[in-house]
Parts: sequence; C-alpha cells; structure tokens
Amino acid sequence: MRDTVDFNVMDFQREPEVDTTMRQFYTEAVEDKDASLANGRFIAKEVDFCKIRFPGSSNVLVVEMNEFAMKGPHGRAYAKWKAIELANGEHAIEGTPLETVTWLTKSLVLELKHLNVHTVENLANVSDTNAQKMTGLTILRSKAKAFLLASKESAPIQKLQSQIDKLVADLQVKQQTIDQLVARLPIEERLNVPAHGSVDVPERLDFSQPKKRARKT
Repeated sequence: MRDTVDFNVMDFQREPEVDTTMRQFYTEAVEDKDASLANGRFIAKEVDFCKIRFPGSSNVLVVEMNEFAMKGPHGRAYAKWKAIELANGEHAIEGTPLETVTWLTKSLVLELKHLNVHTVENLANVSDTNAQKMTGLTILRSKAKAFLLASKESAPIQKLQSQIDKLVADLQVKQQTIDQLVARLPIEERLNVPAHGSVDVPERLDFSQPKKRARKT
C-alpha cells in the first residue's frame, strides 16, 4: 500500500525559487474497474505515479500523474521521464495480465513475455507465423481465444450480479442506520417500532362497506 500525506494542492502549481524536490516516477498496474465489469474478467491498465520527497522531511507523498498533477514543475519532470521511457521502447500495457489466469504456469508466463506477449489479448492475437516460435503456443492461443469469448458471454451476468451486490450493500447500510436511530429512542418508544424497520401490514385488507347499525325501536 502506498503511504500518503496531506498536501497543499497549490504546491503543484507554485513555481519554487530553487526546486529541491526529489521525484521518483514509476508505473503500476491497477484494475480498470469499468473495463473489467464490461468484459466479465479482470482487466488492468498502467498508471503513472510520482513518489515525492522533500529534503529535511521524512514524509513521502505519492500522487497519480493525472492532468492536474502534471501542471507545474512536477509535470515538466514527468514529461522528461516519459520521453526517456518511450525512447527506450517502453509502452503501456492494457488488458488481462497473463498472471491472472490459472492455466498458465509462471514459467510459461516468463517465456511468453520474452516474446512480447504480456496479456491474454496479446496471446489471442499471435499470428500463425509467430505461433511457431514456441512449442505449444498454438494451443495456448486457442485457450486465450476461448477464455476471452467465455468472459464476453458472461459479462452481462457478472454486471447484473455486481448491481445486485451493490443493492444488497446499500440496503444493509440503510438497515444499520435504522437500527442506530432506533437505539437512540427511549425504551417505551422502541416497542412501537416494527422489527428490522419493517412495516406491519395486515394479511388481508377489508374494503367492504361497514355494516349499518340497526335502529333501536
């Protein structure tokens, strides 16, 4: 887990007289939740972060290099770092990491990465010519295609299940709130509150007209 500290947002825009900030840029794979939900499988995306240290302070600030963070001196340093990354042939990898599927061993993952295959999507798109460069790669490619197809077909079900889970979680939170409010009531008033916040409803509603009373003679 990355340690963070509170910071002044203006520090990202203010120009220091002498920039003594120590910056360490790095890339980390994080889950793309929207893509994972839409495709029915875990999908990661690479996000750039900056670990910032200040001389004389033991605090470490970790920020995501988004549009706001790239303004000011941090952005210029990031641009230089990114240019070096691109010059060295580094590129963002998005998709389902090979490590997340159970039918690939660690040795196979290492061998595939040596062939620039980093995701299940890469594996499914290996050409027939390149599939001959590794024993069993054709079979692995077929497994990757079947995996992606199965994930796509199950995506609607997983999305519905996610919505159900969210609804259940929301109801649980509401129930906890009701229980807390009831607990604050005097004991005599609690007795009049239906259990679990429910409302008493008669088993059958009688909509018939009331009987007329007979007149006394």
